[in-house]
Amino acid sequence: ALHQELRNQKLGIGAWTVNDEEAMKKIAALGVAFITSDRPDLLVATLRP
Repeated sequence: ALHQELRNQKLGIGAWTVNDEEAMKKIAALGVAFITSDRPDLLVATLRP
């Protein structure tokens, strides 16, 4: 997939304006460098162990 090829080339991938909990989990599982959200409280609660 494209995201894997970019990671292999040491290029960071980010996701913008992710405000849904399930989408946050799926996108984080792809190994993105960052996720931007209008809901930082939900993002932290969702992804923090």
